[in-house]
Amino acid sequence: MLLQLAHPEVSARTCDACLRWIFDTDSGNLVRNRETGEPLPRPPGSRTPCLTCPKCTNTEEKTPEAGRRSDVSRRNQLTLLRYHEQLVTPGPVDDVMRRNFGIIHEVLDTYDRGVRRAALMLTKVR
Repeated sequence: MLLQLAHPEVSARTCDACLRWIFDTDSGNLVRNRETGEPLPRPPGSRTPCLTCPKCTNTEEKTPEAGRRSDVSRRNQLTLLRYHEQLVTPGPVDDVMRRNFGIIHEVLDTYDRGVRRAALMLTKVR
């Protein structure tokens, strides 16, 4: 989930998509052919951006296989979506949802505190 917060441009795509297509490293969008608008395929044998990919930062192995371990499962995506829906339109919550929502809340809170702390540090440096 931290990957989704810090690097949404990367977390939204799979390593398989990165193996198949070329992505703009800044925006995270597919690079498209200017004439046809079709996505540009990654040339066979070309290097993937695994060395700098946030999905591979916590491992020595900088490969699509390592990045796949950071991919967010569909189940976890749906749980996060349900968490945000619950904030806007509260509804019944069972014990499993309550536990999962508590974990999500803690992660979001920890991330938010870290971002605020980093911003404060930057203002002190200037």
